[in-house]
Amino acid sequence: MIYKKRPILLLSILLFGLSLVIRFQIHGFPNADMILLKRWYEHLYINGWAGLADENFSNYPPAYLYLLWLSTLLPNWVGATAAIKLIPTLFDILSAFVIFRLAQLRYDYDTSFFYAAGFFILPTIMFNSTGWGQIDSLYT
Repeated sequence: MIYKKRPILLLSILLFGLSLVIRFQIHGFPNADMILLKRWYEHLYINGWAGLADENFSNYPPAYLYLLWLSTLLPNWVGATAAIKLIPTLFDILSAFVIFRLAQLRYDYDTSFFYAAGFFILPTIMFNSTGWGQIDSLYT
């Protein structure tokens, strides 16, 4: 019985799973920023790699624009909104992994999972990336 032997690990798994469910529910959340991001996505989808040379289509840093261009290579069934929001969500996962590794320096294995899952389910983190498509986690 894992819940008796390792309750913190079980709680961590439940938090991470709940976060994935919530993120799936909010990934289509509309907002004004997505209108702009979709325009950039469509520019790169139509023009491909050469679209990055147009300095007037975006005011975001090149690192994000390269990732946005890569997202245009995903299959069409993914959709523009999901492709755009996948970028910051992947960086949330990377940030959670870094938190896990840092927590391992001080805490036991199960507690490290709890800190990572706790970060991943924070409403500010979920809505900023998966909800609104913001790239703040890229700079974390």
